[in-house]
Amino acid sequence: MDLDLKTVNTSLRDASAIDVVQWALGLGRRTIATTSMGRNAAVMLNLVSEVDKSVPTIWVDTGYNLRDTYIVAERLIRDLEVNIHVYSPEMTSERRNAIMGGIPTAGQTGPVRPGAGGFQAGNLVDRYPERGDRAQAVAGYRVTG
Repeated sequence: MDLDLKTVNTSLRDASAIDVVQWALGLGRRTIATTSMGRNAAVMLNLVSEVDKSVPTIWVDTGYNLRDTYIVAERLIRDLEVNIHVYSPEMTSERRNAIMGGIPTAGQTGPVRPGAGGFQAGNLVDRYPERGDRAQAVAGYRVTG
């Protein structure tokens, strides 16, 4: 089923956020939610969990979040009963910092600092914006939850 985005946008223009989520999940397509566990995560996670708690929710945890982010994330996962799938690097953030000099920026190639070894930055960073396909960008990550 192809969607006519102009028609969809027109029909959902005045819809509430929960109505948009219900519409999207009602399409009958394989659907996931994604989260960065950033400052707006609670809103989207709450909307999705209100409509369907079974929707797989993907969190690509780079290991660079603040302590408070992890505390809030655990509370959200517990309280909203989110069907969470966490992808974490096999290498800790501190080890990555020591070996590679930190996280490269998108499009950067080569070591962050001289002598750190080579890499292709596109394989190490989240290259996709908040549009639902970030899980496809995971390279060298494993499911931990």
